[in-house]
Amino acid sequence: MTSLGTEADTADLPTPAPDGTPERLSALARAIAAEERRALLEVMLEQTAPDHRGLSITQLAEATGVSRFAASHHLRVLRDAGVALMTRDGYQRIHRINFQAFLDLEDWVLRFSANQD
Repeated sequence: MTSLGTEADTADLPTPAPDGTPERLSALARAIAAEERRALLEVMLEQTAPDHRGLSITQLAEATGVSRFAASHHLRVLRDAGVALMTRDGYQRIHRINFQAFLDLEDWVLRFSANQD
């Protein structure tokens, strides 16, 4: 499995805001607000453990009951927000969770629970 990295592969992809910034947290919140995207994340979490290799669009679409087109759209939103990562394995694009994004969200949420009376 090789990582995306050529200019042609990534030229149209927006650069996510730096980890932990308000913009990144806002993008993450918008990305996980949709039920279909949360379902994709659940499948990626459950079906790729323990190696977290990732799943193809076809595998994700079948597991969530959405079309490949819809899965592709929702995965793009997740990638743009930095919540999901994509690599290429031959002709397949493999998607997996970017756990760092959730650690950033956890850090932000813990700031509030730490300040309870």
